[in-house]
Amino acid sequence: MNTQNLVYIVLVTTLFVLVIPALLPTTQLQGSDEDIDAEDLAPTGQVMSSKYLRITGVTFNEDDSQVNIDGTVTNNSSDQSFTNVSIIGQLYDEKNRMISASSGVANLANLGPGQQSAFTITTNLPSEEEVSRYVVLPGGSAVQ
Repeated sequence: MNTQNLVYIVLVTTLFVLVIPALLPTTQLQGSDEDIDAEDLAPTGQVMSSKYLRITGVTFNEDDSQVNIDGTVTNNSSDQSFTNVSIIGQLYDEKNRMISASSGVANLANLGPGQQSAFTITTNLPSEEEVSRYVVLPGGSAVQ
């Protein structure tokens, strides 16, 4: 996969993820908010799968200023292999502003039909940042 294709995938994916939240209704916490701080609430996650690559089992862990997003990516195709399989994670604050976007390569960067692989995305944030929500999506290039 050449650099131009990788840049194209990241740009298209980022644009897609920025448009989708604007189309979805905002969710609000119902009930009493008496003793609830923003720090007490776990970030909400949105997992986006593609036609061929599915993400499952996503976990989000934040320790001080380091964020780890783990999960599994599966090639759902019955006849198409993918190379340079990567996962993109986008982190947003409480005002829906993107804090950071990071990517990680699946443990098995080349997935044949039906294969799956674990992945981890790790990033460091400025210490004052609080992640309110995150989006995870797959990328990769079809083997010709």
